[in-house]
Amino acid sequence: MDNIQFSDQGSSLGDSDLPRPKASTGVRWIMKLSGGAIRDERQANYVLLGLALVFFIATIFVIKSNFSSPSASSTVQYKEDLSPAARAKLPPEVYNALPSRADN
Repeated sequence: MDNIQFSDQGSSLGDSDLPRPKASTGVRWIMKLSGGAIRDERQANYVLLGLALVFFIATIFVIKSNFSSPSASSTVQYKEDLSPAARAKLPPEVYNALPSRADN
């Protein structure tokens, strides 16, 4: 035990001279674009997490709208799909421009 020497300087894990990891580009951009409102990396990370959540929710809405079933007010595709009342209101050139199921 005589060979062990302790330094007089107190050392803790937080005071180590290890290099700190560099902040990501996104964190630096958020801190720069906030105009000083966001002052540390932790707040910038929360902002980035919030942005990711907003984009995730927006993606769900876009996917949901693309795969939803067509509504009852969808456009008529064939002449046979028109009701007699709707057929009477259409000009002949519009009615004749619609395709017929018999043509397919």
